[in-house]
Amino acid sequence: MASLQGLVGQNQTHFAALRTVADSVTSLSDTVILEYTTASAAGAKTVEIDLPASPQFPIIIEDVQHVVTVAFSSNTGVKVGDGSTADLYLQTGDIAAASAKNFASSARKRSFLGTYCTTGQRLVVTVTGCDGVGQGLLIARVTRLKIPQAQGDSTTWSYVA
Repeated sequence: MASLQGLVGQNQTHFAALRTVADSVTSLSDTVILEYTTASAAGAKTVEIDLPASPQFPIIIEDVQHVVTVAFSSNTGVKVGDGSTADLYLQTGDIAAASAKNFASSARKRSFLGTYCTTGQRLVVTVTGCDGVGQGLLIARVTRLKIPQAQGDSTTWSYVA
């Protein structure tokens, strides 16, 4: 488990150190946790986690979760995306920012089935309209895979629902 801390008002990026998959193992599940605090700030502020991935060590982002640990002001919006789409994982309506102990999960949304990634990915928490202090946790459940090197054989990968 990787645990990180950030201050949203400073637009910080953190790099998650996922565990390495050993030679005898084909996958390894990990949890990345980012605890962040907002300060009163105008405009959208972000805090980010970079998740490493490669073709030989791809990752599956299984779930992205958010917990409000200290309630934000009533006009605050919080969303979680990937840097390109600000609310890819969790939209402002999914997170009740003014309610302490509010829990939101991308896995609870029927449209999210996980994301398979062969390049590094970014998780971005965007906080807007905050005129007071608030705190939250961003939690990502990630599985890191080890893809065997091709030895002249062809392997077909398929997904069975």
